[in-house]
Amino acid sequence: VATDLGTDTRKVEQVKGPVSVRRPPGRSKTIQKYTPAEWDGIYKWYWLSYGVGLTGLKRLRVEPIDDVTFMTNKGETMDLCSYENAPLFLFRHSNGGLKFYNPIRESKREIKFVSNTNETDVYGLDLVPEGADCILTGGNKDVVTLCDHGVHAICLNSENAKLSPLLYVHIRRQVGNLT
Repeated sequence: VATDLGTDTRKVEQVKGPVSVRRPPGRSKTIQKYTPAEWDGIYKWYWLSYGVGLTGLKRLRVEPIDDVTFMTNKGETMDLCSYENAPLFLFRHSNGGLKFYNPIRESKREIKFVSNTNETDVYGLDLVPEGADCILTGGNKDVVTLCDHGVHAICLNSENAKLSPLLYVHIRRQVGNLT
């Protein structure tokens, strides 16, 4: 897995002793406010189409959201809203990171994700029992779908994230086989 993700395996082998993966200072975007929604209508339907039920969503800290206001890296304030056929969801990381997901966009120009997560955030790792086999997936939705069907799964903070040697060692010390 480390080689497949471009991690320098020579650096992984050099890591000895306890590993501390610290959250880097600052966040990529500042979440100013968001409005929770109820689990009904389009919110439930979206996840049921993947075979994911409400119990699994709550266990994985997925929440329906009406809207979110955030500040971009350029200092601009922007809003992202749910509407009739386009739900908005929050994936709440165990360390306080927030990732908002807009799965049904009308155009490729619309924002798909808004997050204040960092490169050390691994979604779902806290739910994997120590020593259990685990799949490293591309994104949060994959983690939710697999976990709700009994498969331990995790993902990095972004589908484009690089797995650093330190983060790889941190994950490997928690899980059994990593696929």
